[in-house]
Amino acid sequence: VADPISGYVYVGSVGPRPNGGQIFVIDGLEVIGQFDVNSSVTAMDVNPKTGEVYVLNCTSDRELSLFRDGEFISAIRLGEECSKRNIAVHPITGNVYVVDYVAHEVIVVRNMKIIGRAPVGLGSLKMAIDPQTGNVYVANFDEDTVTVINGTETLASIDVGWYPYGIG
Repeated sequence: VADPISGYVYVGSVGPRPNGGQIFVIDGLEVIGQFDVNSSVTAMDVNPKTGEVYVLNCTSDRELSLFRDGEFISAIRLGEECSKRNIAVHPITGNVYVVDYVAHEVIVVRNMKIIGRAPVGLGSLKMAIDPQTGNVYVANFDEDTVTVINGTETLASIDVGWYPYGIG
């Protein structure tokens, strides 16, 4: 992801280290930071208003990490299962939405604290945020639906046809 405030680019890796991935911070043509995250990076997103970068990975002590200005700030666990696979930052509220495909929910985080959980359908992996309405749309691959969330509340489940996967 690219931070529009600092101009830094964050790159998540899978390995090849035995314990997993790393985050690289690039400024122009140079790597200026490198951080071990001890597991593969699953997803990343940036808050365009603050430049905060959120990294999703799976370790025993953290799943969601926060970076700002090329530096690691903090990390939190989101639950017992290592089943979080996608992340999106709301460009206006700054809420961070994390899809948990095993628990069939979206975890909502603000200021690195869980503020809610919204149920979604089976096979939920991808999501998109409409910045005008604030609605979060989650594609439910195994149910042929899209769940619509606003804030921490599930508003609707819309039938959309076979195996919705990509959404944007």
